[in-house]
Amino acid sequence: MSESGQSEEAEYLSTRAKGLRTLLREATRLAQQGSLEPEDPGDRQLSQRLARSVDFYIREMDKSLTATAFLAANVMGASALESILMLACLRDRAKVAATKKWVSLQARNAPKPFPQVLAKARLSQLLAIAEEMAWFPRQGLSTKLRTRLVELVGSKAVGTLQAGENPILSIPQFMVAASAAIRNCLHPARASAIPVELMDYVAMVGCAASVLALGLFLESQEAKGKERRVQV
Repeated sequence: MSESGQSEEAEYLSTRAKGLRTLLREATRLAQQGSLEPEDPGDRQLSQRLARSVDFYIREMDKSLTATAFLAANVMGASALESILMLACLRDRAKVAATKKWVSLQARNAPKPFPQVLAKARLSQLLAIAEEMAWFPRQGLSTKLRTRLVELVGSKAVGTLQAGENPILSIPQFMVAASAAIRNCLHPARASAIPVELMDYVAMVGCAASVLALGLFLESQEAKGKERRVQV
């Protein structure tokens, strides 16, 4: 690639990174302290540790985006999402324990304490639980997140994520597919099949998926929290 071509590509990636940082700020702004309190008081210490981890991962994701390091940003974003889903499991402990996915995790061995099973759950399994629990909005993107995402990737691309236009793939399922693609980038043997010059772009898509999932989850929880406060 020529020097001018490299400069244009660097500018393109930098612009997308700035857009993702804006989307990340919009998404995490929706997090409200106390909205993910554990159901069992005995889980409070674990919940506090996970909450601190979420803050750390999001800060590191922002730093990575500032450096236009999409792969590193995606790893941090996926870790933040995983930690938040674990917090949600602790908050809705009894209902989570009754889901098909959780029962299948328990069925593989003799019944174990909830936190022990949770600690070994993978992101794909947590996303399956999230889908059963309807933690992600069924109607698709909200106006705020849609506007931010349109600025980043364009209205045509965002339209395919709307529930009415793409009813086959749910947000959790989309995240599983995106995170799997990123894991392939991190695995040397699998990454060898991906042209190095495409790594940034694959990671950028995965990064956008992580931020989008974070925003949709937190926004959905904020809305449900308001409903619970009104009922009380």
